[in-house]
Amino acid sequence: MENKIIIRKAEPRDLTAIVEMARAMADYHHSLDAYYKTSASYKNLEEDLAEEFEDKDSALLIAEEDRKIIGYFRGMIEPAPMYLAPKKIGVVYDLFIKPEYRGKGVGKKIFQAALGWFQDRNVKNIELNVDARNEPGKNFWKQHGFSEYKIRMRLDLKEE
Repeated sequence: MENKIIIRKAEPRDLTAIVEMARAMADYHHSLDAYYKTSASYKNLEEDLAEEFEDKDSALLIAEEDRKIIGYFRGMIEPAPMYLAPKKIGVVYDLFIKPEYRGKGVGKKIFQAALGWFQDRNVKNIELNVDARNEPGKNFWKQHGFSEYKIRMRLDLKEE
């Protein structure tokens, strides 16, 4: 019998598991480019994430299978930048599924719950950043209707 995936609002008791996954994601991004911090560089990660439990404009969701946390979503409602027409936008910060659970629809399920959260708060637009070299991430977001609308570029200056 296949186990049922449950999506629920994160609770303070979930913080350790969320931090562990956030650190894994940070290390993955660092492996793409040393421009990103390593997980060890995040000194206040626990405290920063803990603050989101009380923020009405923050969505912190958990994916569980057999009471085991296998993924999380983190997003927020923010004032839109002055160059955009909407007054507020949804921003996806993190969506992480443990590697052994990827490709099984868990990411889709947790993102559908996140979409519902944004829609319940009358958010009409959602943005996110994805590293240009993160092909699985880019493919996931495109499958869920996201499209590129701007490109952010970087120049690394040489030390002399």
